Amino acid sequence: MSTESVQVNQIDAEVMERAGKIGQRVSIEDARLVGMTVKLGEVSGKDPSLVRLSHGHGFRRLPAESKVQVLLGFRFELAHDDEVAKKEPVASIEATYCFTYAIPDLSAVDDSDLAAFAQVNGHFNAWPFWRELVHSTLGRMGLRSVALPSLRTSAKPPDVVSSTEARP
Repeated sequence: MSTESVQVNQIDAEVMERAGKIGQRVSIEDARLVGMTVKLGEVSGKDPSLVRLSHGHGFRRLPAESKVQVLLGFRFELAHDDEVAKKEPVASIEATYCFTYAIPDLSAVDDSDLAAFAQVNGHFNAWPFWRELVHSTLGRMGLRSVALPSLRTSAKPPDVVSSTEARP
């Protein structure tokens, strides 16, 4: 099974720092699957070998409760490695999760920090749920299960500036 489209998430060092500021202060209160779509296309005799993944995130404040909800959307496609498959995958699974976090003194937290937290910690916390959902759902669809890789995040290396460019 090819997972070439699965890459390490590289995140700006500033985003990692902003997420870390909030990550030290929060606690997860709830994790829910709030939406799911599954589609099974035409299955031929050949096992599909191409995996495509995509994901997104967002957040909303619940100021009266000093909480934030992080919404995470994931999409999985299993396809044959040919041109037709790029338009019509053999199988697709989409899911949306909502994680609720308690954050002391939420009013003092900047939206850009919450966006960074959603990007880094939200995906990190939701990924095991997503992996299990894909694995079990493919089996229920009568397809060979796929074990998605572990989610790994790393800071992007800083831009390299030559010594001649750094001088005034």
